[in-house]
Amino acid sequence: MSKKFKFLSTIALVSLLGVSSCAKNNNVPESSISSSTSSSSSSSTTPDVPEEPDYSIYFDYEISYLHYDGEHITINGLKDEYASLTDVVIPNKFDGKEYPIDIKADAFKNNSSIKSVKFSKNVKTIDYKSFNNASSLEKLEVDSENPIYYSQNNCIITRDNKNLVKGCKTSIIPNDVLHITGFYGSNIESINIPASVTYISSYAFAYCHDLKKITVDSNNSSYKDCNSNVIVDSSKSLVAGCSSSIIPTDSNIAVKLDSYAFAGSSIKEISIPNNILFIGDYTFFASI
Repeated sequence: MSKKFKFLSTIALVSLLGVSSCAKNNNVPESSISSSTSSSSSSSTTPDVPEEPDYSIYFDYEISYLHYDGEHITINGLKDEYASLTDVVIPNKFDGKEYPIDIKADAFKNNSSIKSVKFSKNVKTIDYKSFNNASSLEKLEVDSENPIYYSQNNCIITRDNKNLVKGCKTSIIPNDVLHITGFYGSNIESINIPASVTYISSYAFAYCHDLKKITVDSNNSSYKDCNSNVIVDSSKSLVAGCSSSIIPTDSNIAVKLDSYAFAGSSIKEISIPNNILFIGDYTFFASI
């Protein structure tokens, strides 16, 4: 049975802030602290897990790693005993209040259970490494009221500059995306770069162990695939490869291997032709 979870707001904020004196320093009303304290002190155990509610696990300070700095709530991940959760819902409120929410780098690193994540309207930052090697992740959704991000085709994209900041196994890059930074450590197996893309970061496809096929739309003026399962930019730099890549042997196509181009890939062997004059840092780091 699939498990889902939600933050338990009253316990979460109190656990983060500790005592009412800390709350005063952070301008949190004393009334909310006193009511929350009495509620949390009535039970010393983690809340029971219902069989099939709207969200089946409470995501509070007892089972997760959170940080409150007086302005933002930062989500640092799940404790080990709750690592088997499959469906994650990031909430809108803590203790009845709305706070900006940040998802930290490596927050859900190496989690093999999470299948879906829904981000609330108050999520302000999603680090590109937040779901590094979350091998079962296949669904990404953002609340339609979020002013910074939106979701499409299981991709998370910024509204202002069309930057794809997070993808997963089932992602299909929309045809209006301009920048790609967010497949780092994803479980994607094949990818097509649409004609609209003008920028791909050097780590965009790093640590994509399962990536086997890369294609670029023939109308893309910034990148090409050379029929070799690689991404080469207009400066003749190979910016990303995969397990089946073949480095082009034509100096008119490629002369450089970019940093992280094959980092974390499952490529087993590769030939470096004479036309390659430069190899960047960590180009083959952690490749198998």
